[in-house]
Amino acid sequence: MGYTLSVFPIRWNIITKGSVMSHTCSPFLSACKNAVLLSAAGVFMLSGQAFAGTSLQQSVEATLKNNPVIKSFKEGVSAAKHDVRDAEGGWFPRLDFNAGYGVEQVNDALTRTDGRKNHWEERSDITTTLSQLLWDGGKVNSQIGIQEARLANADSRLTDNAEVLALEAIRAHLELYRQRNLVLLAEQNVKNHEDILKSQEERQRMGATSLADVSQTKGRLARAQASLSNARQELLVAEANYRRIAGTDAPEVDWADKPAGVPGTFDSALQLALTSNPKLAAQQAEIQENEQRIQLARSEYYPTFTAQASNTYKDQVESSTTWEVDNALQLRVSWNIFRGGSDLAAEKAEGARKRRSMMDLQNINEALMQETSDTWNALENAREQKRLFNEAVEYNTQTRDMYIEQFSVGQRSLLDVLDAENELYSSSIQLVTATVNEIVAEYRLVALGGKLIETVGLDPAIYKQETAEQNS
Repeated sequence: MGYTLSVFPIRWNIITKGSVMSHTCSPFLSACKNAVLLSAAGVFMLSGQAFAGTSLQQSVEATLKNNPVIKSFKEGVSAAKHDVRDAEGGWFPRLDFNAGYGVEQVNDALTRTDGRKNHWEERSDITTTLSQLLWDGGKVNSQIGIQEARLANADSRLTDNAEVLALEAIRAHLELYRQRNLVLLAEQNVKNHEDILKSQEERQRMGATSLADVSQTKGRLARAQASLSNARQELLVAEANYRRIAGTDAPEVDWADKPAGVPGTFDSALQLALTSNPKLAAQQAEIQENEQRIQLARSEYYPTFTAQASNTYKDQVESSTTWEVDNALQLRVSWNIFRGGSDLAAEKAEGARKRRSMMDLQNINEALMQETSDTWNALENAREQKRLFNEAVEYNTQTRDMYIEQFSVGQRSLLDVLDAENELYSSSIQLVTATVNEIVAEYRLVALGGKLIETVGLDPAIYKQETAEQNS
């Protein structure tokens, strides 16, 4: 469901007390009504009224479809899948064809006898070899295991980056919504000050107020215009950030519901992060890759057995004056006995890399604990800020209304009313900011548990599905 901004009801009882002022103040009372409208624009809350705009889910979906970071990681997953198939090819038969044609000169007993030792003569040969690996000490299995672990790592990193980008899309969506409404508020604020200035200038011409009041109102208008300029600049930044993340022009956006499945306690949030965060799965896959690399290094200690069938055709090769055919069926063994301790050193190096990966996993766990704690504290703070600013808006509204009552009987000045309006405006802005911060923190907790995309109602296939080019 989307949301719009609603306002607190405004009491217009100051209009009924016009008898306190003379008829010469009617333009000023009109400006007072406009000033009260400032609170209607400035004091706002988030309500559940839906309107047609881009939903949070649509913003996340656009990001996952368009962002080049996701496309890059998808290519990484595709490459890893092909690497697995490449490694699995080591267990299949191998067929090799080798052929050659040219000339050669051979000086041996036969050519010296028949006087051909200085002759260049044609030669040709063709060899076809079929070989099947029988046993290699686990080398191929280890290579397959390495590539499968790399695939798991790439897939987990794709998921992790998708979750991170989904959270960035949510932040960009909510910030765009907030900034657009702040611009509307700032525009209304400027208009109200312009109306008040116009009425003050009219009253000054009629002698009902001083030039100092006009000058002070101009100062307030200048401040309101500066706030509007700043709000528009911040909106441009928010729109550019949305385009960068989602890959589309910044649309009109809906407000966002609170996410489902937000952990109710810090312990449950921490448990979710430490069991489901895709960063952990990626690092565990890296540890598995290191283990397979250790096994690959150990495979060098063992011989390699291969079954081989070959057919060789030779014509006038190595001083022969005719052709010959050689067929062979063999069991071949290849075994390196010694090469300076390189195999042992390679095994120890891979062991060290595995231990480093395990330390990295511990660091990730600690970082997740810290991030979960920080996010939980931010959520608690945002909730408290929201409660307090709700109270502030309520009290500021009461103060503003009482000042309007007192102004209507001459007990308060216009500037007192405007000050009250400004306090109400400021508290309202802080309330919206706290509300946005609360929702962002809730989504961030869900993201730490690796459940954000699922929570916004999207199928992971939206970013995992391979293109036709990747499948080819």
